[in-house]
Amino acid sequence: MSDIDAATADRDVPPSMRELTRAECWDYLTGHDFGRIGVAPDGDIAIYPVNYVVEQGRVYIRTSPGAKLTSLLLNQRVAFEVDGQVGDSAWSVLVRGVGEEVQLPPKEPLPETADRPWVPGPRRALVEIRPVEITGRQLHRAGAASNVEVFD
Repeated sequence: MSDIDAATADRDVPPSMRELTRAECWDYLTGHDFGRIGVAPDGDIAIYPVNYVVEQGRVYIRTSPGAKLTSLLLNQRVAFEVDGQVGDSAWSVLVRGVGEEVQLPPKEPLPETADRPWVPGPRRALVEIRPVEITGRQLHRAGAASNVEVFD
């Protein structure tokens, strides 16, 4: 039985999929800078693409006043997701947590969330996501040769 099969045998998870460890989830989060934040003000779900940075166990995004920030102020429960694909392998990390606008002193610089943001313009609002739960999965396309990446 392979390591992947042994790790998932008692959870009814197909061998082509495995749950990531918490450390692996953090490795993926810190290794990327583009994800999606999900908010649900008044029960309506909205998902927005964002640049982000991870610092000291928190996820930070910069934004402008508008829908994302208003949604956070109405309901601080958020989901944040980042994923990727290489060949026949894919991975996804989901952070469930509490998001809130962080007020920094006027002279303190905002954390850099990307060298090249996707949308131009000033982003003076800083949102901090405090994780409550972090989960992740690595998937391998059915029928493809097995070469699932495993972190040490």
